[in-house]
Amino acid sequence: MHSPLDPHSPIAAWVDESGSNRALDPHTYILSAAICMAEDVEATRDQMRQLLLPGKPKVHWRDDEDQRHGKVTATIAECSCVEHLVVIRSAGAPSRSEHRRRKALELMLFQLTALDVGPVILESRGRKDGARDHGLLEHMRVKRHLLGSIRMDHSPGPADPML
Repeated sequence: MHSPLDPHSPIAAWVDESGSNRALDPHTYILSAAICMAEDVEATRDQMRQLLLPGKPKVHWRDDEDQRHGKVTATIAECSCVEHLVVIRSAGAPSRSEHRRRKALELMLFQLTALDVGPVILESRGRKDGARDHGLLEHMRVKRHLLGSIRMDHSPGPADPML
């Protein structure tokens, strides 16, 4: 199951997230986006599928062993049609993880709009969290922080190799 790409929006982004390693980078939340032209998506998905380990539903940095990180990094670097945008939100004082995520997502959506991205696909975290993400998107539109035609979809991580 892959989120449909709008033919009128030739640029799409897939967003993944990570919390911090509390010992190394406390109070940090990371969002990263793989930004790709719609015409290059299937070829890029094929490259990512080649990285799947037997029995694993998706490529995941945290689950891989250190020696495999080089292969994953090299394969992604060879995907010449993919640009990467990383947003890191680090609060000076402790705050809830969901607050740090929301602030990072606000900045991510603003940056993706500036790059004329149409569809943004995030890994699904459940119906309630998806509704909260859509509420944030709508709030940003009402406040006129987003003027482009960006839209948001959610997909299970294992269903789309771009995630």
